[in-house]
Amino acid sequence: MNQNKNTTPDELMSLMSKRLNMLATIIKSAEKDLRNSPEGSLRMLKNHGSKQYYHCCPGCNHGEYIRRSDEKLPRKIAQRDYAKLTIEAAQKECRVLTDYIEHYDPDLSSFIAEKLPLYKQELVKPYIESDHDYIARWLGIKEKIKSENNAQMLEKYPIETGSKGIVTERGEFVRSKSEKILADKLFSMRIPYSYECPLYVKNLGYLYPDFTLLNTRTRNEYYWEHLGMMSKDDYCEKAIQKIEIYEQNNIYPGSGLILTYEAENHAFNSSLLEGLIREYLI
Repeated sequence: MNQNKNTTPDELMSLMSKRLNMLATIIKSAEKDLRNSPEGSLRMLKNHGSKQYYHCCPGCNHGEYIRRSDEKLPRKIAQRDYAKLTIEAAQKECRVLTDYIEHYDPDLSSFIAEKLPLYKQELVKPYIESDHDYIARWLGIKEKIKSENNAQMLEKYPIETGSKGIVTERGEFVRSKSEKILADKLFSMRIPYSYECPLYVKNLGYLYPDFTLLNTRTRNEYYWEHLGMMSKDDYCEKAIQKIEIYEQNNIYPGSGLILTYEAENHAFNSSLLEGLIREYLI
């Protein structure tokens, strides 16, 4: 149930590109300070607790005292030395990042496997699981959880099947027309999901999210609750309690938990579904 976001390959490349652009801006500013900087070095002495600055040039051992009227001079010399160190450090980091970008391969394991003869490729276990294999394994785990834990839920809250049941495009029965709309949208946008897969939470046992979903890009898991009868006081109270249980288990609305609503005078706005799916699941 850890909802910490993993950095995807695309996000990592974007972060490195942004860092390179920022470093280039810093280097440009530092080089400007160098061009406008005075020669010589800076020496400082303390006299009765006050600082006295001296401008040291070649051939001048102790330097020339800098009067208060020329207070910008020591700042310019210090800024010049700071600029030199900044440019050196920034250029070093740029070289490292550029080299990393040139050699970065998010599909390292599969790329290397392709260098092997086909008969060996069939025998190895990749260190980086492909999206196809990861999705298949994730769905398999969810189906196993459902088969082991859903009997009690279905006995208490059976789903209408047969000719009167509501069937999704994927061929499964759901409890409401709104859930069918949601399931069909997920299916058409190729979002891996499991309907009413039990989720174990501390101090309670099992919750049954309407949909458990997988963002294949980040490989983060999300839960989607459609709250369809918010006009009814008892339903609304239970919905609030359920959301609080999610939050107590570090699953928060807008992060790991997606919520949609419906009430007597507020129909389910299915036109917003694609935006929600793209925001969290693609």
